[in-house]
Amino acid sequence: MVPLSFFPQPIAASFWYLVNVASLILSITIALYLNEGARVPIRNWISEIDMVDRVRKLTLVFALILSARFWLNSIEHGQVNLLLWCIVLVAILSFRLNKVLIGSALLSLSIIIKILPALFLFYYLLRRKFNIVVLSLFWIGLFLVIPAVVLGWEYNLDLLTAWYHKILEPNFTQGAIGVGDSNQSFPAMLTRFLSATSANEETGATVNFLSLSDKTISLLKMLSSFVFLAVIAGLALFGKEKSVQRENLELSIVLLSAVLMPMLAWKAYFVASTMGYTAIVYLIIKAQDKRQHRFQIALVSASFVLHTLTSDGIWGWKLAHVFQSYSCVTFSMLLLYAALMMTSLQRTQVTTNQSYL
Repeated sequence: MVPLSFFPQPIAASFWYLVNVASLILSITIALYLNEGARVPIRNWISEIDMVDRVRKLTLVFALILSARFWLNSIEHGQVNLLLWCIVLVAILSFRLNKVLIGSALLSLSIIIKILPALFLFYYLLRRKFNIVVLSLFWIGLFLVIPAVVLGWEYNLDLLTAWYHKILEPNFTQGAIGVGDSNQSFPAMLTRFLSATSANEETGATVNFLSLSDKTISLLKMLSSFVFLAVIAGLALFGKEKSVQRENLELSIVLLSAVLMPMLAWKAYFVASTMGYTAIVYLIIKAQDKRQHRFQIALVSASFVLHTLTSDGIWGWKLAHVFQSYSCVTFSMLLLYAALMMTSLQRTQVTTNQSYL
């Protein structure tokens, strides 16, 4: 981001806007490509793609609509999340194409930008993809050391220490959690609902249903983290040979978990749901018998309705923030999470024998 500071603000802002839009286009394209099994080189796939194809067209339209609340928020506020998750998707694509060195470098770069994608290292470790994990750790170390060549070792160490205390620690310790309604992480929801919090001064919303002790809430937060990790472990360890669609669903669950688990998660973070929406919509549209996915359709529809309730432009600022106080975005993502889990555990009519394992 430093190079942008050398340009006038309108030029830098316009450039960053284009970067976000390009990241969105590339992300949705890669998500669709991954769902189609990556059977041909992506350049050929893009050049030969038939947008009249019903499945492709409907998947792109529905995935963009379902996740619009988040990518519009990210673009509006100039957030880095679209670029972050685009880099993660390119890394996943690289692994699928056996470009492990490139993929691990990209995954490491995303972890350096924000710690959230580090959860993928846990998933790949359990998948026994040790080459991905080792190379990623190597790249992380390299990316942390390289700035010292320019900044000096002492100053670089001071910056890393400040990064740990101001960025890393607040995301994984209870003490720095924010309970404002804009924070839609799972631990923040537990804090709002279960602690003796006062009413929001601006909206008047009081959402604490219980007044548990801080120690009890801390234990519940820790338990919830173990549950998320246990689900990922179960998915990673269950079945050595996975279909492409099954693996896409699992990776989508890891993406959602990476955003829900930390102490802080603003709405723009949930642009990570784009891959999940794309994966599940693709399978639903592709299925010959839509009735086998009726529960997933209901869950995804309810997910869309819930997070749309937090839109200022539709409901007005006060009402939208009341819905935020009730963690509508968090519940929305939990419904998508459930739909992805349900789909990954059932047999789908869309099958493929291709896998990069």
